[in-house]
Amino acid sequence: MKRCLFLLLMVTLSRVMGFSMPHGENPDHFIVEEWAESRKDPPHSTDEPQDTARVQQQEALQNNRGKENQQELINKEEPQDKTKIKMIHNLLVIENLPEDGVLEIYNIMGAKVYNRRIKAGTNQYPLSLQKGYYIIKIGKLTRKIAIK
Repeated sequence: MKRCLFLLLMVTLSRVMGFSMPHGENPDHFIVEEWAESRKDPPHSTDEPQDTARVQQQEALQNNRGKENQQELINKEEPQDKTKIKMIHNLLVIENLPEDGVLEIYNIMGAKVYNRRIKAGTNQYPLSLQKGYYIIKIGKLTRKIAIK
């Protein structure tokens, strides 16, 4: 009884999956072999060198894009890195500012304590601020300073 149910199940599955059974074969043996062959990996194609070359080209393109993005970031950061902001006694010294802008100084609570238009280049501005930490913003350039 169990064998009949098993054979019936296997024949039904083989038809559903598209297997055909030749006459005179043992159904159990044929289904297992057919299933095993369908599970094998397909043979490797002869296009393997082309696939490898294509993958290498894609990796090279990605590396070039990454280098270009890094260079763009460096170019964007250069003006900020060249601009120096120093406090000397009560003078704020701004060196190598690339363009005119608005100098804004905020205390650590976020309140604006100083506001002034400034020119490009190197300039000094007298400040009368209390001791403490401040945030300086000039356009997109943001720095922090400490007045001691």
